[in-house]
Amino acid sequence: MMWIKRTLIIVCFVFLLMILAVTLAQQSLSCNLFYGNIIETVASINSCVKAASSAENYYEFIRMQDYDDAFKYVGYYTDYSDIHPQLSYNEARMVWKERIIRLKENKTYVLAVNSIDVFIDDGYPRGIANVCVVENGIQKNIIQRIHFLSLIHISE
Repeated sequence: MMWIKRTLIIVCFVFLLMILAVTLAQQSLSCNLFYGNIIETVASINSCVKAASSAENYYEFIRMQDYDDAFKYVGYYTDYSDIHPQLSYNEARMVWKERIIRLKENKTYVLAVNSIDVFIDDGYPRGIANVCVVENGIQKNIIQRIHFLSLIHISE
């Protein structure tokens, strides 16, 4: 009889931890997880949190003008494609970096990130960023859609 009480207490504790994790993920990193059951929601928290952190890192590196680290978050296909890339990873990084630097010289750059909302779409993390940019010297807010290709950089 005692083992039943212990098991029930453990199950209730785990369930409360799952609810707490969902609540924290939705509030702290703008993770919008809406599923019919708690198990699917809990299973999606990890990728949602990683995706939100990945997007925040990308924009922060851009803002700090650390373009080499920012490029780590840019999608670059080397595998699983019928067409192989024309440029190596390093060549693509240099071309991208030169474009970003030229834009900055022409008074077009990221000023701040107002918000990043991440959601799970058919099992994959997607995002919407509200970004404050300066474009040709004029400050404005834009909405960018984010498609996450890889979340590897979070563990580094």
